[in-house]
Amino acid sequence: MQRANLGHVPTFAVIVPAYRAERTLPATLASLDAQTRTPDEVIVVDDHAGRGPGWARNEGARRARSDWLVLLDADDVAHTDRIAALDHAALGDAEMLHHGVEYFDDTTGQPVRTANTRHDALLDALLVANPICASAVAVRRDVWQAVGGMREDLAGVEDWWMWLTLARRGRVTWVDGALSRYRVGVASLLRGRPMTAYAWRYRRLYRVARASGWFTRRELATFRRTLRGSMCWEGRRSPWPVRWAARAWFAH
Repeated sequence: MQRANLGHVPTFAVIVPAYRAERTLPATLASLDAQTRTPDEVIVVDDHAGRGPGWARNEGARRARSDWLVLLDADDVAHTDRIAALDHAALGDAEMLHHGVEYFDDTTGQPVRTANTRHDALLDALLVANPICASAVAVRRDVWQAVGGMREDLAGVEDWWMWLTLARRGRVTWVDGALSRYRVGVASLLRGRPMTAYAWRYRRLYRVARASGWFTRRELATFRRTLRGSMCWEGRRSPWPVRWAARAWFAH
């Protein structure tokens, strides 16, 4: 496979949404300084108001001038060859690149597990789970703009909807290897909210999917079961109200 334009070398902007990331951000930036292929831009968006990673990534995308937007959260770190591997994979008509992730403990720094599984039928996989970590994704900037960026009204699942949107377009390329390290145990924007509010995102995501008209009845039914199950799982510490809501919200 060859580049769509042999005379053009793709450029990469790393978008880093930062929310209360004073402790972890230095390690994130150090991992970018250590890249064997230097990124053309590094854009850190300070989300001090807590508007969410979707807003921060969109803001970074608006400021970027590079061909590709490389996502990396402010509590994660990049493998030294991440940009080089993405550069090598930015071929033909690819619109989204994604790769594996190593999960590591925030306290000890030790690896917890590695997720490096290619999904040949990515759209089908996304209807039953969200197996893609945001810090393992790069999206062409023109495509990001064409689909309207991340849905900021889907806080907590804006990435899942973006992957579904891009998977439907069918131009997603898998890059083998755990090229990012995901920090396990660090506080998140959604942590500490009531479980009913935390689970509300699944109802919104389902409504968006149903209104889009993109899915067959079978696909929509599969997605509904997935979201209902996820909602019940996250409501396990407060099972009655959340499970009741799940039954009511996804009844039809």
